[in-house]
Amino acid sequence: MSRQGTISRAKRERIQQKQHTRRIQQTHREYRNMRKGKKQSKLGILLIIAALVLVSVVTTVRAYNLHAKADELTVTERQLQTELTNVKQKKTDLEQQQKYMKTKKYIEDEAKDKLGLVYPDEIVIKPRED
Repeated sequence: MSRQGTISRAKRERIQQKQHTRRIQQTHREYRNMRKGKKQSKLGILLIIAALVLVSVVTTVRAYNLHAKADELTVTERQLQTELTNVKQKKTDLEQQQKYMKTKKYIEDEAKDKLGLVYPDEIVIKPRED
């Protein structure tokens, strides 16, 4: 056999040892990358959870504030409804008073009360003052 065609047993073992070492190193690199990926994925999951918690808290606070504002507006609406009812009643009363003031009866009542006037055929009876 020629020297070039045959590889000595020791050389073959060294080649196999190098290949084995490379495989181990490759496996170790893959393992490190895998662990790094797991760490990154855990960090990513934690960030997602933190973001969801933050969104939940903000949403809850805003909902609470909106609910409080709605309650406040409901109270204001009731107050304004009451005020509107009172103003409408006052308007009705003033319209009735205005109609009454245009009547002959009003003129007579005012003449009697303020000026003490009476019709010529009326008899005025005043109670005694003790």
